[in-house]
Amino acid sequence: MIAPILVQVYNRKAHFVNCIESLAQCRLANETHLFIASDASRTDADKEAVRKIREYCSSIIGFKKVDLLISEQNMGATETYKSALIRIFSEYDKLIYTEDDNIFSINFLDFINRGLDYYENNSHIFSICGYKHPFKVPQNYSNDVYTSTVISAWGLGVWKKKYLSVDFYPNNLDVSAKKMKRMSYCWQNLIRDSISGGKMYADVLMEYHCLKYNMVNIFPVVSLVQNHGNDGSGMHCTVLPEYSKQNIYNNYKLFEFIGDIDIQSSIEKRVTNAIDYPFVEVPKLYLAKIKHRIRIFIKIVFGICLF
Repeated sequence: MIAPILVQVYNRKAHFVNCIESLAQCRLANETHLFIASDASRTDADKEAVRKIREYCSSIIGFKKVDLLISEQNMGATETYKSALIRIFSEYDKLIYTEDDNIFSINFLDFINRGLDYYENNSHIFSICGYKHPFKVPQNYSNDVYTSTVISAWGLGVWKKKYLSVDFYPNNLDVSAKKMKRMSYCWQNLIRDSISGGKMYADVLMEYHCLKYNMVNIFPVVSLVQNHGNDGSGMHCTVLPEYSKQNIYNNYKLFEFIGDIDIQSSIEKRVTNAIDYPFVEVPKLYLAKIKHRIRIFIKIVFGICLF
């Protein structure tokens, strides 16, 4: 069975239209059930934008079926997302998720669905991700995919059973310090923020789950997703326009999946570096790391936050 897609949207129509139009061009789109979760406006200023998005949804074509999940009162992004999952998981045992600010390769849906089928019974695989972080794959690496404990919510496929096993509100840090060091610096901070502040960063908490239970995620060696949310309009995002210029692989290709899911340490380190310091050249990368550690030291010793 082809996995359904959930797209979460609020008030960014231009981003949303580009997202939907790119998904409609994917192989398997006409066999895919599209769900759109639309939250009600937080303020009067957003009402017209929300109305226009819902109006546009009635004109969407190219999919097997389109269901608009509407919130009549503002629930916030987290509750809107959770409500949509309950609806979809009542009918399906797997799901492809994206926010509204991603553009997709024509291969995206095919890659995610084939990955979900290939690894369905592998207890060590948590998800299939379509986005590749901005790093160079080692020249001697010849596979079409790689594995990582890192996860990317910029277009990913998950199985209901595995997703529902994640604790999105952990009370304490119960992963070893050695494992925690495998996370990027910024995600380590977000994990601690989640535990101390009760905040839910779903992608970070899914990676924490993978670290805890020795699970990995599958990625393509070329990105099938381009993100346009780092333009100042996205939640929890910096202004970094380079993401919207990142190349995606748009030629038809059947990616070959691998049975060997052992993490390649050379790739894993490049992935975590790319999360902390995207688009930074090697000399600048090490300088940035030094500056980051100095900031942490000052914060710990003097209680001053320089971030």
